[in-house]
Amino acid sequence: MDPWPFEDEEWDEISELTHRLTNSTLADDQILHGSIHRELIERLCELMEKYGEHPVLLETLADFAEDPNERLSLYRKALKLSVKHEMPTLTIRIFFAELLIEEFQDAKEARQVLKDGEDEFLDREEEPEWVSKFAELWWQCRVEKSED
Repeated sequence: MDPWPFEDEEWDEISELTHRLTNSTLADDQILHGSIHRELIERLCELMEKYGEHPVLLETLADFAEDPNERLSLYRKALKLSVKHEMPTLTIRIFFAELLIEEFQDAKEARQVLKDGEDEFLDREEEPEWVSKFAELWWQCRVEKSED
C-alpha cells in the first residue's frame, strides 16, 4: 500500500475544507459548519472509492466523525491497516488514545495504544508538537493508572 497515493489537488481540497470547517466552528455558524462537514465527508468517501480503505482516509474520517463510537471504530481500522502495511501510526495513536481517555475513560487501552507505538514516537523527535502531545497523553494514562 502506497503511504501517500493522493494527488496534490485532491488533498488540497481536503485541507481547504478542514480549514473552512474550523473557521465555521470558530464563527459559531452551525449551518455553515453542517454544510462544510457534509462536503468534507463526501469528498473523503469519494477518495475512499478511488483509493480503497486507506489509513490516512480512515484517520481523517475519524477526526471529523461526530459519533464517538464511529470515531473509535475508524481509528481502530486505520491503526490496524497502518500496522499491517508498516506505515506511520503516530498521529493515529495520539488521537485514538485521546479519544479513549476523554470519551471512554479507558486509560488502560490508551496506554497500550501509546506503548505499542513507543518506538515510532522515539524516531519522530524532530516533530516537537507530536512528541509533546504523545508525552502529554502518556502522562495522563500514567496518572489515571495510579488512581485505579
